[in-house]
Amino acid sequence: MGGCCDVVAWLMGFENMIVLTAEQPDFMHALLEIVAQWNRRRLEVLLEAGIDLYLKRIFYECTDFWSPRLYREFLQPILKADVELAHQAGVKVGGMMTTGTLPLVDALVEAGLDVLIGIDPLVTGLTAIKDKTRGRIALWGGVNGYRTVEQDSEAKVRMEVAQAMEKLSPAADLSFRLWRMCATRRNGPGTTSWPWWMNGEISPGEEVNDKHTERALG
Repeated sequence: MGGCCDVVAWLMGFENMIVLTAEQPDFMHALLEIVAQWNRRRLEVLLEAGIDLYLKRIFYECTDFWSPRLYREFLQPILKADVELAHQAGVKVGGMMTTGTLPLVDALVEAGLDVLIGIDPLVTGLTAIKDKTRGRIALWGGVNGYRTVEQDSEAKVRMEVAQAMEKLSPAADLSFRLWRMCATRRNGPGTTSWPWWMNGEISPGEEVNDKHTERALG
């Protein structure tokens, strides 16, 4: 489900979103809360229907845009409220953030997030994220999709998988799920986004799913 900053950033632009936290903080608090309440109503529908894991998009809540101080002031309370609502229904919460993650780990843990989704080895050190999250939050990721899986060789993909398993899973206090980040798509024969392992098994533009990935990685 979309995060607050998806809506706000697309509404006014990323630069305006951050500038207004300084120039009109009361307005930004009010706007974010409106979006948060709208998202929470949708979450309530999902919880009533019955789910095991709620995936919340927090891509644009990372430190590529927000300082840790601004995150704690404007966004952490929203995530904390969402997590509390989900936990009351016995549902775990995963936050999808692929970059600018390390400086926010403490704040995400404090908010009660159960799993951090989007660990991309091209932008986040696997050892660093493991050391910082150990025993506090589960991890989901470890393999890059847009370059390694799409454009590199089978040997490179297998090497990255082995690296992720070695650095993220041993002696884990909480779970680790191997996954490729981000979405992997095929545009057509001869293009740079034609992975070596698809061999015509999916249609142009179709997103690769678990079935394709599992077959490719053996």
